[in-house]
Amino acid sequence: IGRALAREIDAGGYDVLFAHPCRFSRVPPVLEFVRTPAIYYLHEPVAPAAPRRWGRPYERGRAGLDRFDPLRAIYWAEARRGQAAGLRRAARLLANSRFTAEKTRQLIGTTGEIIVCAPGVDTTAFSPPPGERAAPGRLISVGEIAPRKGFDFLIESVALSSSKPQTSNFKLQTPNPKSAICNLQLTLVANWEDGRERAYLEELARRRGVDLRIRGGLDTAAVAAELGRAQVFVYAPVAEPFGLAVLEAMACGLPVLAVAEGGLTEIVEDGVTGRLVKPTPEAAGDALLDLLTNPQKARRMGEAGQSFVVERFN
Repeated sequence: IGRALAREIDAGGYDVLFAHPCRFSRVPPVLEFVRTPAIYYLHEPVAPAAPRRWGRPYERGRAGLDRFDPLRAIYWAEARRGQAAGLRRAARLLANSRFTAEKTRQLIGTTGEIIVCAPGVDTTAFSPPPGERAAPGRLISVGEIAPRKGFDFLIESVALSSSKPQTSNFKLQTPNPKSAICNLQLTLVANWEDGRERAYLEELARRRGVDLRIRGGLDTAAVAAELGRAQVFVYAPVAEPFGLAVLEAMACGLPVLAVAEGGLTEIVEDGVTGRLVKPTPEAAGDALLDLLTNPQKARRMGEAGQSFVVERFN
């Protein structure tokens, strides 16, 4: 298929091919064969080493079969060879973050230039809502309902922050500190979902006593409205390459709680626009409690984040 596409493109007399990732092979095979100068945009590292692992009960049978399936190993060995070859042949590589660029350099064994060209945010669609936000305790995250997005991590973190005793060492700055950590509600806004993962998350939330809402099929205005009703944006994907959802939340004036992994360290400044934490539910739960019980600090972070997006990612 890659060869056939390359022949068709070359015959078309195009000046440039602008390519995006392939659903099946990540780097599109056409890059290995096309003669037309190609620009490839890296939305994520081709083969990132996941710093955290996830396991799901519904994947046990498939995972067992994969270990003994020789075709799977053959397929990915050829895919990795083609990925590296395609990347080396591209006239120019663009990446959404320094993290993505560096991981890609490691894959293809080069110190060559990869230009970081990050996406931007429509700040007319994503902006702080007028008036006061909803009652304290409304948390939100955005992304596909899939294991790599770490929503189970968020459920565990929320459960831990909700169970913190009132003898916490945090200096509370809200008139009714108990209301800031009780009755928390976690809303997940999904652009796609794996039904098995959704069922897993809903059962986990039930067992941990977390009030979980999952909303899907929303347009841009509805997503912005959901962000406008929240108090804190929480985000814990595994090695997220960039984090556009984080920037959209910041554009709406939300303080961000995120794990210190991947490209998130490039867009969230710890203690200024939000909190970057170690990827443990305990660390995230403590940081979340800090934001919930210090609303003035959280508000300052939200304002700083909104200014950062307008200045750097508009």
